[in-house]
Amino acid sequence: MYKTRLRGILVKKREDETMDEISKDRDKENAGRDEHPEDAVNGVRVGQGGLPDGAPEGDGRTRRNGKTGFSLLLLAVLRGLAGPGLFSSLGVFFPAVAEAGGGSLGMLSLSVSLASVAGACFLPLAGRLYGRHDFRRVTLGGVLAMTAAYALYAVTPAPAWRALLSLPLGCGMVMLVNLMAPCYLRFRGADTGSSLGLLVALSGLTGAVFQPLLALTLAAWGWRVTYLVFGLGTLALMGGALLLLPSVAAPEGSLPSRVPASSDASAPDTSPASGTGTAPRGAFISLFLYQGIITGFTMFHQHFSTFAEGAGLAGRTMTVALTLSMLTSAVGAFALGLLTRRYGAGRTGVGVLFLAAASVLLFGFTGGSTGGFLIAAALHGAASGAIGVTVPAAAREVYSEGDYARSLSRIMVSSPLFTLLFMQLYGVSYDRTGNFGVSLLVLLAAIGAGAAIYSRVFGRRRECRRA
Repeated sequence: MYKTRLRGILVKKREDETMDEISKDRDKENAGRDEHPEDAVNGVRVGQGGLPDGAPEGDGRTRRNGKTGFSLLLLAVLRGLAGPGLFSSLGVFFPAVAEAGGGSLGMLSLSVSLASVAGACFLPLAGRLYGRHDFRRVTLGGVLAMTAAYALYAVTPAPAWRALLSLPLGCGMVMLVNLMAPCYLRFRGADTGSSLGLLVALSGLTGAVFQPLLALTLAAWGWRVTYLVFGLGTLALMGGALLLLPSVAAPEGSLPSRVPASSDASAPDTSPASGTGTAPRGAFISLFLYQGIITGFTMFHQHFSTFAEGAGLAGRTMTVALTLSMLTSAVGAFALGLLTRRYGAGRTGVGVLFLAAASVLLFGFTGGSTGGFLIAAALHGAASGAIGVTVPAAAREVYSEGDYARSLSRIMVSSPLFTLLFMQLYGVSYDRTGNFGVSLLVLLAAIGAGAAIYSRVFGRRRECRRA
């Protein structure tokens, strides 16, 4: 019995000594890492942004830092000047250009529609360009195409000339508004969900500053000078922002951002966030229609000036309405990002459509008064903030990371196509009836149909993901 106890004591003593030696070895290893950060596991250097040795700047494992926030600000300036700035201001020129011999409102709307068609046709090619060539060069091409076409509108109000220039303007617009920011954020490995919500909000603020300045210049100097000043001035601002933007490129053979580097790229991603094998039937059609209807609703802001003029409202009211719409669009985009995270893209998307319906009803019944017009414009801007937030978030819920980019690019084609449809609807309706009553009724019916289809597919998506 005494021998057994002695043997047990000796064994325990040896185990304690072994554990002490292991602890000493670990302490030495940790001390060595502190002195030489480059010797950390897997070659990751401590304090160097978490990048492995030799990893490209756009590697999917890039950690968010101060540069990402600065990049978001520059991307917001680029996107804001292109979309809420230049493209959204085209309708402001319609009355002045029509008086100068530019044709009817329907003819002027046709140039915007042609820009949308050109953008829809160019969208797949633009995606390939961003995937295969240098990001800055591709983006610079879009900047030159859009700003040069905008400035050249000052040459003549002839409808044929405007139709010709609408082609490069539409191509540059879809590059800067639809593809530039998602591609950049994906190449940097940033969280595209929350980042895009913030970016859309900042873009709206850029447009809120752009529109009043343009309206004041148009009233003081006329449409020709305004086209030239803002076309060339935007080119300079965009070029400067692009030079300051940190360079990024899609690394060859990079894995999707949600697939760990050590996993098998060929294996399907079955995580709940990926949505592999859980995409509901009709998801693509639902998202395609939703994005198109929201885009068509958003394009009504192109006719704020015509609506205010037809209702006998003061010119200052139109300027205030445009500014208010831009501000509420920025606030709405940020709020929708938070609501989407809390309640899911399904419930948030349906709520946006109800908000859009309320705006349309106010335009139809109280738009003739100053207060009603301003409230309708504010609700219009808040609902328009969903155009770059809700659909990407909903697509992430149902598509795997490998299918996300391809599916989203196909969904986004609905934006220029529905812009063509609704811009023609607004223009022809006003030319034939002298008001927007018919087009607002059609828009209200489209919103109702879109809400029914979208809620059927995505209404319970949040609960399904939690289960």
